[in-house]
Amino acid sequence: MTIKQLLDMPIGQETSGSFVLQVIHCHKMTEHQYAMPEYPKEIAGRSYWQHEVTLTDGIDEMKADVILKKKRQFCRSEELRIKSCEIIAESSGGYGKKLLIHEHERITYTPDQLEEPRVIEQQGTNNKWDRIARGKVKTHLLGSFLEGFGRWPTDEDRKKLIAYANWSMSQEDKYDG
Repeated sequence: MTIKQLLDMPIGQETSGSFVLQVIHCHKMTEHQYAMPEYPKEIAGRSYWQHEVTLTDGIDEMKADVILKKKRQFCRSEELRIKSCEIIAESSGGYGKKLLIHEHERITYTPDQLEEPRVIEQQGTNNKWDRIARGKVKTHLLGSFLEGFGRWPTDEDRKKLIAYANWSMSQEDKYDG
């Protein structure tokens, strides 16, 4: 089921099945001392946790409240298999809809199912991001100099600062014997 399909559903409609959405933002988590009788029987009459998150299907986004028996926060980019949920009105003054997730399952992957991390290769010293990073390093070195010495650097000091910036931005291992 997609988020567009969920948003097209009327408020109060429940759905069950199995569909996967991804957490893109984690908001506040609150503890409730007494669950309403209409909540799942595992938590009805007991205290429970409610974690506010924003979910995506890769195209659209939707806010959701996830009911948890135990306090365990979600992580950004974690995937959830939603088994039972309900469309509710957004209570934060908005006029939108929100998903109330009663039952879910966290999707875990084995190491061989995960993608290999991409290696980003530097494109030389004319790279825009290299210049931006070098500027940030030089700015922090100058700030440290001003704070430490309480004066503007001389020409000789500037040459040393540039040498430190080049040293910290080089690709070689600086701590090798």
